[in-house]
Amino acid sequence: MAPWAMTKEPDLDDLLNDAVMQPVVRSAGLSHAELRRTLVETSRRLRSQREGEPSGYRAAFWELRAIR
Repeated sequence: MAPWAMTKEPDLDDLLNDAVMQPVVRSAGLSHAELRRTLVETSRRLRSQREGEPSGYRAAFWELRAIR
């Protein structure tokens, strides 16, 4: 693992590949890929909520309401 430079904010892969994070991720019973996938999906959901797009339970409610 190459250390990231403090000249920029670390991205998700920099953080997940950090020597401190690797044992934390393993102790949670996750792989790097599983945690990354979960964080990316959570970010997408939060962004869509912020932009007014319904998601999750609310999205299902609105879809059912539109069908009726």
